[in-house]
Amino acid sequence: MTGLESSHIGYRTDRHPFDNELVRKAFSHALERDRLFGDKDSAERPAGRGGLLPPAMPGHSHRISPPFDLELAKRLLAEAGYPDAKGLPEIKIAIPEHWELRESNLAAQWGRLGVRIKVLSAPLESFFTGPLEAAHAWCGGWSADFPDPEGFIPPLLANYPIFRNEEITALVGKARTCRDQEQRIQLFRDIDRLLVADRCALVPIGYGAAVLLRRPWVHGLHAMPLLGPSTPLDQVIVRH
Repeated sequence: MTGLESSHIGYRTDRHPFDNELVRKAFSHALERDRLFGDKDSAERPAGRGGLLPPAMPGHSHRISPPFDLELAKRLLAEAGYPDAKGLPEIKIAIPEHWELRESNLAAQWGRLGVRIKVLSAPLESFFTGPLEAAHAWCGGWSADFPDPEGFIPPLLANYPIFRNEEITALVGKARTCRDQEQRIQLFRDIDRLLVADRCALVPIGYGAAVLLRRPWVHGLHAMPLLGPSTPLDQVIVRH
């Protein structure tokens, strides 16, 4: 089952060329997210058109990400002033070492726009002070400690250089203080849509999965989204 984590590609909206919303939308529409993870046995599940919040999280949106449309992506890039990617710099993307995403798949997909890609990689402990600071975009992710958007969106915004304006900041503050559960979840869903669909600040690309392997004679043990067994071991039954 999918867990409480998701991965994404984020754009440095504070620097050229991703300070241009049309460029971000073009790059987002150029991605076939189902083909970014080449290993069918990967624990990462493609996000498709899903939002930033993973499926096991309250507030998940199924169909908000820009769909793959290469022709639209090329038109948007031309509208932004970069026909056939002319004038765009070599795009540097920061990817942590041992990331499951296939760098060659990403480079090939964006390469169809005529863009040159350079991957900057480093261990996670030096990722934020090295490649992320030098890149135009990055691959990152977040895993919540509890099944609520409060444990996902605010810390993600605090740890990555993700676009935010007065509207997003106000929505986050309102969601964190709202006592009406239905309204609170909707506010987080609105933030997700703003980041993913309206502003195209990042692209959800995968969801983590909780995988539990057990022998056929072990009964009563089940997986849960928090990436571990949900059943206390003293309640598990072993029958030979």
